[in-house]
Amino acid sequence: MNLESSLITWIQKKSGKLSSAVKLGIGDDCAVVKFSGDLIFTKDSLVEGTHFKWGYQTLFQLGRKALAVNLSDVAAMGGVPLYALVELGIPKKFSQEKIKEIYRGIFFEAKTQATTIIGGNIVTSACFWISITLIGKSAKHFVTRSGARSHDLIGVAGYLGLATAGLHSIKRGLKGYGVLKKAYQKPCVLVGVGSVLAQKRWVHAMIDVSDGFLKDLNHVCCQSKLGAQIEITNLSIHPQLSLWAKKNNKNVFHALLSGGEDYALLFTFPSKHLKNIHKLLKNNGILFNVLGEITPKKGLFLTQKGKPHPLPKCLGYDHFS
Repeated sequence: MNLESSLITWIQKKSGKLSSAVKLGIGDDCAVVKFSGDLIFTKDSLVEGTHFKWGYQTLFQLGRKALAVNLSDVAAMGGVPLYALVELGIPKKFSQEKIKEIYRGIFFEAKTQATTIIGGNIVTSACFWISITLIGKSAKHFVTRSGARSHDLIGVAGYLGLATAGLHSIKRGLKGYGVLKKAYQKPCVLVGVGSVLAQKRWVHAMIDVSDGFLKDLNHVCCQSKLGAQIEITNLSIHPQLSLWAKKNNKNVFHALLSGGEDYALLFTFPSKHLKNIHKLLKNNGILFNVLGEITPKKGLFLTQKGKPHPLPKCLGYDHFS
């Protein structure tokens, strides 16, 4: 049995029992799924040298993260994940055991979110990459980036800035900063929260913070044809982030505003739902901050204790820089 065939057989065994809706899973030309209603599709990739470097996380963590970044997109639409298609580009000298360890991470993350791996592809490549297509189901009301309304409040569920500080700590070989490193290596996605916010119709627009708070807020504003004003002193600063900034001579607000890969949820909502949202997130142990307001005037505007504060030169991660 060649490498591809043996891997497919192993993946089939590890994928577990299929739900009754999956008529045909891994092993054929296509998967077949029975479904009615609206489906959500998303696709994201992690490419060696572009999105990660070996040694910054374990193979297991890389597998988990590859699926987690897709799960976060579904969370931002208020959907529920169902199925995933996994494609790997593998260098010729990459061992089968390494591939299996990455898949173990994928299967672990899939299990935490009741997601089934139903197919995929394996190809040889000059560098390693992993690309996942995730299929979810939409709530009765799905949420987009373009639904923000003037005078909506701007809320964030989850901490900001931790992952970028964690990556810096890993790169520099800094001791400690366990919370920061974990945020980069094992991101926590808020699928359940996103789904409830959508089903309750408490939010008008939503996006996950993957490229940086300001960069992703700008996506919402541009697609909603509005602007935003942010009071930066409303940002909660994790104690480890504050310590990291102080000891490494870093601007903590740059990490908070422009750091990526936090996978927090950023959403806009009418003030009448503030108490409900606060209660939901508090009951789930998730940090919640109201950072500002959507404005009819286009553009992003920062204040610090009510006084104008300049925007950073870089709003967040640029995929083509």
